[in-house]
Amino acid sequence: MNRKKLTVFDFLYRSYNYCYLSRKLGLFMALKSEEEFVKNCLVKALCATKAWKGEDPPDIYLEINGEKIAVEITMLSPVSFDEDGTIQNRNSQDYFGFNLCNDLNSSFKNEIPPNVDIHLGLYVPVENGRKYKKELYTYLRKFISKDLKAGDKKEIRLSGSKVEIYVVPNRQYSDKKIVGAIVNKNSNANILSNAQVILAERIQDKVKKCKVIKQKVPIWLALFNDYFLADHETYIQALETMNIAHNFDRIYVIMHHGLVHQIY
Repeated sequence: MNRKKLTVFDFLYRSYNYCYLSRKLGLFMALKSEEEFVKNCLVKALCATKAWKGEDPPDIYLEINGEKIAVEITMLSPVSFDEDGTIQNRNSQDYFGFNLCNDLNSSFKNEIPPNVDIHLGLYVPVENGRKYKKELYTYLRKFISKDLKAGDKKEIRLSGSKVEIYVVPNRQYSDKKIVGAIVNKNSNANILSNAQVILAERIQDKVKKCKVIKQKVPIWLALFNDYFLADHETYIQALETMNIAHNFDRIYVIMHHGLVHQIY
């Protein structure tokens, strides 16, 4: 029996088709950790008898009292706003500052005297993250090479963003020598307004995504709350004051501690 020898092109073509079909069938896409958490919270709170992964969309199916229910899961994340009003994910901007503080601590902790620590005030977002990081490393290296005393402070601008540096007495409860406070210049202090924007963006996005669900089953939206300043009552109020069309039969908010609240 003669077998056709596979060329590299044949192998790549078949591999692509296999991967494409597998993704379409949901074979490769395991639930994210927060989706798994939300699924378990819903199962417990709603006494579901069965839960399994969906085709994405939906993320999961639940069986409750013999009824099959499609559930799409998403996260409610803090937002910030560009000068033109464009919505940005605040977490990605803030995490840049948090990660930078951790990197700086790892690089310089052994060069800082044991009797003092350094507290940074970083204002985000920054225009050029790579340039900003390089400039801050260079400046901080020179700063800590001096005779540091508790009470020393400095305010500078790097790549157009303000940086505050404070020398504080050693915090004996922590082994970190450099810590930071992240100030987001584009954030909005109005919690309800933020909740309205976050809800509207997530609901509109998921309405579009869930149009491909062909099965005649109830469709629920499960929102994992990562905006700590807002609770479920804030989202209820936000939803009541919004005029946004959707086709979800129910909407739930799931908190970090596991409580499940129906807001629609």
